Amino acid sequence: MVLAPSVHAQSTVSFKPLSTGSLMDFAQKLFDRGEYDDAKTLLEKIIKSEPQNSSAQRLLKTVKEQSIAQSQ
Repeated sequence: MVLAPSVHAQSTVSFKPLSTGSLMDFAQKLFDRGEYDDAKTLLEKIIKSEPQNSSAQRLLKTVKEQSIAQSQ
C-alpha cells in the first residue's frame, strides 16, 4: 500500500534557489582553497544578477589579484 504524503509534508518539501549569501560563502570557500577560476566564475554570476553587490565586487577583485600573483 502506498500512502500519499500529508499536506504538511508536501508544503515543507520545496526547492529554493540558493541565496546570494550562500553563494558568497561558497565563493569565499573556493577562494580560500585556491580555486580562483571557480570563485571568479561564481562571483561574476552573482555580480551579473546583482550589479550593486559591493561584497562580490571586492571579493572578485581579490580573487583576480591572487590569481595573477599565483601565476607569476
